[in-house]
Amino acid sequence: MRCLRQAASVYAFVEQLPIEKFHGIGEVTAAKMHSLGIHTGTGADLKTRSLTELTHHFGKAGHYYYKIARAEDDRPVEANRVRKSIGAETSFAQDLSDVGQMLQELEQIALSRRATVRAT
Repeated sequence: MRCLRQAASVYAFVEQLPIEKFHGIGEVTAAKMHSLGIHTGTGADLKTRSLTELTHHFGKAGHYYYKIARAEDDRPVEANRVRKSIGAETSFAQDLSDVGQMLQELEQIALSRRATVRAT
């Protein structure tokens, strides 16, 4: 019973998700979807489209869009894969305008990322 409730909440989440939030759907694809009558931009709207219709308009990607609208993803989970990138983000209370201060902050970020790379 618990699994059914969890599945229902996953489906509800996917159905209310704007299509622009789905992985692989950017501005151009979303605009094309809107032009095809997917005006509300929700997963539920995408879910009403057939596999045939989606593959006709989006090729192989149509199959992917059909499955993600139904919360289906058959790709294996790779928990121990090779890291391809390391990011860093810092928010400041005020915009930095002094180049020297910017360079100091950038150096701190670089040192932090260097430590992360060495730890892996």
